[in-house]
Amino acid sequence: MRTQIRIAQIERKIDYLNEITKSPAKPYTRNAKGKQKANLKNFHTYQAYGGVGVHRMDNEHGGVTTTIPLGTKRECYDALCNFINGIEFKS
Repeated sequence: MRTQIRIAQIERKIDYLNEITKSPAKPYTRNAKGKQKANLKNFHTYQAYGGVGVHRMDNEHGGVTTTIPLGTKRECYDALCNFINGIEFKS
């Protein structure tokens, strides 16, 4: 029987992905005036309709590219592990 995947496990994998790709840890930061600024190349989760996926910040206005499309937590976690394995294999 497979164990249940939790969002926290996916978030830890994304933290690791941001680390190995030398990407910012958070999708947004606030400047001195309190205005938000998008952090380019950051990987982060998104959730909709009961599914979860992974986006990568694409521009300074908050535009994103879908890296892993919406799916179950298990599908997202497995795809994320495969994505990381591919990056580590290439290195």
